[in-house]
Amino acid sequence: MNVILGFDAGTHGVRALAYGPEERQILASAGRDYARRCAPGVQEMSPAVLEAAFRAALGDILALLPEGTRVEALGITHQRGTVIPADGRGRPLGLALCDSDSRAASGEELRALGLEPLDYYWRTGCPFVSFNGMAKILWARFHHPELYRRAAVWLSPQDYLLSLLMGRVTVTAGSSARNGCLAAGSQRLDRGLFPGEAFLEWDCVPVGQSCGEVGENWVREFPALAGARAVAVPGDQPAAVIGSGAVNEDLAMNLGTSFVASLTCAAPAFDPEGLATVEVLPENGFAVEFGTGAGGQFTDWLAGMLLDGAAADASFWASLDARAGEAPPGAGGLRVTPLLWRVTSPGVVGGIWNLGLSHNRSHLIRAAYEGLSCEAKLSIRRVESCAGRAPDTLRVFGGMSANPVFLGILASVTGKTVLAAAEKQSSALGAALTAALACGHFSSLAEASAAAGTGRQYFPREEETYGEQFFKDYCAGR
Repeated sequence: MNVILGFDAGTHGVRALAYGPEERQILASAGRDYARRCAPGVQEMSPAVLEAAFRAALGDILALLPEGTRVEALGITHQRGTVIPADGRGRPLGLALCDSDSRAASGEELRALGLEPLDYYWRTGCPFVSFNGMAKILWARFHHPELYRRAAVWLSPQDYLLSLLMGRVTVTAGSSARNGCLAAGSQRLDRGLFPGEAFLEWDCVPVGQSCGEVGENWVREFPALAGARAVAVPGDQPAAVIGSGAVNEDLAMNLGTSFVASLTCAAPAFDPEGLATVEVLPENGFAVEFGTGAGGQFTDWLAGMLLDGAAADASFWASLDARAGEAPPGAGGLRVTPLLWRVTSPGVVGGIWNLGLSHNRSHLIRAAYEGLSCEAKLSIRRVESCAGRAPDTLRVFGGMSANPVFLGILASVTGKTVLAAAEKQSSALGAALTAALACGHFSSLAEASAAAGTGRQYFPREEETYGEQFFKDYCAGR
């Protein structure tokens, strides 16, 4: 039996799944968690921890498959914006700076190198903000010049693992797009950004193409990898666009830690304000994406700080959903602006407004769900404006895609039909589908994405009072 493996090296661990290209279904899944070192403004992790989790997840997924299974290809997607300084052989020189690490070069420091932030955006399609890789790379240039001098390359988690598998430095376009060093509209590094810099001189493997066969040392440890090809795949968000079935003209939204909307397009679609990211897809396709910063992290905070839910299990989240369903639309006038992370929403203050004696926990949770839905609508409006089209269907994946009450509110606030992805680990599935496409199991990216399937559907409800005025009132108080 031949299988395709998909991996997602994400925020909290490595998730793996085995996809049967003949059966066109997921055959097994596994995962290994890891931890970061967190301090105010700092989020780092050891590359050795990443490698160990990947090896363990690889072993776990292979152990779940029948004896004699052969891995035809594998794809690894990743948490974008995380960078690892490495030498010319791909050996790490320090800890990985994670995407949510706020140590980043300022706009003034970029200007000192001869580039205006907005000009940089129009060259790369990547906002110059703390969550992209380039801001971290240039932070090292100004604040750790010795490390910067020694680094021949800055690897994403995806490229670090691929370099280990290949036995040589491997740089992919999917990583370089969010690292902020890909020329917009191409699958090549923009070597003119900072002329003469070694980390911009590498060849870049286009998304959807093979990086080569897995090295012999890995085959000795995992014989099922003999002859397996590693395929360059997109980063976690665009991979999930594929894995949620959204390539076929629909909107996609990650309902994870931070809600991010994506919309595919035939050519790079830029944001006049320089806040939406241009991503690359197989077959020379593109996607535009944006998130205001609101997301599941707010419900985690709400549960932990106000509702004694720091160690919440699935039943707790179900009860949270049930409480939200007890309150009326509009939450009795209570309003929540669910923003704790505001990198792409400068000047906006998160908060809870209009509290009264009549409000209870159900009103608070309902207002949080409504605020999250309005933030989602803001992100959707931005990517629709960039792409020049407004689909009627929104495909969702990630943690809160399992909350039916929230998805009903989301459908009513946005006015979209909401389709929950059939597979919650849509990024790993998108990586596997991209690798399967590269092996010829699909005739097009659209066909590969359609194979992802769909879960439950949610429709806007006429009885809920979420018209355009409700949205405008929310935005006015934001």
